[in-house]
Amino acid sequence: MAIGTMGQQVTVDGSTSVTYTQMDGTHPATVAGKVFKIKVQINTIDAGNTPSVKIFRPNGNNYDVIYNQTLSGLSTGINEITLTTPVKVSVGDMLGYYGGPGGATAVLGRQLVAGIYNIKYGDITTTTAKADWSVNTNLTLGIYAEIMSVAKGGFSGFSPWIF
Repeated sequence: MAIGTMGQQVTVDGSTSVTYTQMDGTHPATVAGKVFKIKVQINTIDAGNTPSVKIFRPNGNNYDVIYNQTLSGLSTGINEITLTTPVKVSVGDMLGYYGGPGGATAVLGRQLVAGIYNIKYGDITTTTAKADWSVNTNLTLGIYAEIMSVAKGGFSGFSPWIF
């Protein structure tokens, strides 16, 4: 059973920027736990794309990349990605997405509603200074994950995805 969330389910009304890493600053992890799957809403996709999902952790004046997975086989619409390794998240961790280099992109859907997202040029895979990121307040990214609890004797089951 899900005990918390990261990111936001949105009604797509456009696309985000390509060639940038984007991070959802409005909807950080609400609880500590494990993430097994991430959902991304892809608006447009090119052949040969090399997008990736990421999880960032605020660390003083920096953002640390605590998870980075290159994606393949995406299609337009909602894509559910099973993480190669479940990720332990802490309260405040944030989902991120890189759409790929120009000409070979998988563009994340977005909704023009009040929301804070951080954006930085390129595929960010290491620790970066918070000051190096631009902050925008005019949209919410189409990326979402449920956080699962760790129950005695194993992990709890997944609740249904409603996207």
